[in-house]
Amino acid sequence: MSLFKSVKKKPLHQILIGFLWPQMSFKRLFRYLYLRLLRLQASPSAIASGLGIGVALSFTPLLGAHIILSIGLSWILRANKVAALLGTLIGTPWTLPFMLFLSYKTGILGIHFFHKLFPNVVLSSSLLDTPLFDFKEIYAHPAAFFLPTFLGSLPLGICIGLFVFFITYPLIKSYRKHQGALK
Repeated sequence: MSLFKSVKKKPLHQILIGFLWPQMSFKRLFRYLYLRLLRLQASPSAIASGLGIGVALSFTPLLGAHIILSIGLSWILRANKVAALLGTLIGTPWTLPFMLFLSYKTGILGIHFFHKLFPNVVLSSSLLDTPLFDFKEIYAHPAAFFLPTFLGSLPLGICIGLFVFFITYPLIKSYRKHQGALK
């Protein structure tokens, strides 16, 4: 028996709802994550690059591997691993469909652009057709969805990851400077 354990057990449906909608509200959740990010014991560039890596990898269609890839890439690039984990939290059930749709459309646009530059290269006809976003087609032909989404997630993730880096780096640096002035 634990001293800090809840006396009343939550029913399963409340636990499942807690995964989709946080009990403490989104505003408090994001404030908690923001303060947690600012208080990490690492350089501002390591924290900002870790956060950018996590956000960039959230745009890929490799749904089960975001966390593993973000830790691995942040270890290779010597970025902060905790910040990379926090960056992957942008890929929630609410945001992931929009992110994947945007990656898919960017990939289709890139494939069409590539095909116009090099018309002699033979591409699959399923890649040149721009089908509607139909889940039956995704289940029937997953490669026709995965390849454009993966190709579109690369430039999109890099651009948004760099944007996150250049936004968070000065914020963390000024927060540290402000905290140093208070001491």
